[in-house]
Amino acid sequence: PTASNMLKMSWSDAVAQSAQGWIDQCNVTHGPPSSRIIDGMLPAITVRSFIFRALFIVHSVLKCSACVQVVCYSSYEVGCAVAQCGSSYFYGCFIPKLNPIWNFRGVPPYSLGDPCAACPHDCEDGLCTNPCPYINTFSNCDELKEMATCDHSLVSQWCPASCLCEDKIVPIARK
Repeated sequence: PTASNMLKMSWSDAVAQSAQGWIDQCNVTHGPPSSRIIDGMLPAITVRSFIFRALFIVHSVLKCSACVQVVCYSSYEVGCAVAQCGSSYFYGCFIPKLNPIWNFRGVPPYSLGDPCAACPHDCEDGLCTNPCPYINTFSNCDELKEMATCDHSLVSQWCPASCLCEDKIVPIARK
């Protein structure tokens, strides 16, 4: 089924560097949290918002969690790497994930609907091109913004996506 809010994926050199650092270790598992941080990004944004999950494509097998990550509407950057480990080659990709895990039971990884219905003015090839790089800490941030406004320090601190991404595709908040 088509998605109304799917973001267009684009290549990221910074994400590819993280993928290369992980794949060079010849350890075909999820990288440790320390390997999921991209240099040059604001520490607050990096630590709180971007947690990387490795997407493994080894022997043409995709792990289930990786499949969901690829179809998650808020994934919009990818970087890949390859390394020779003994007589084998390993290939892996990182997709920055705005949420620690996409494991919201009963919540689909994207909204059903006509392509770009959620982003009619920011659409390319049926995909949205207006990602929000922030994530709200709480699922009721829109209500908090309406009640207290973004001028309130706690609302601006804990609800940056609602405050800073007015016309952007905002990732789901943690539940």
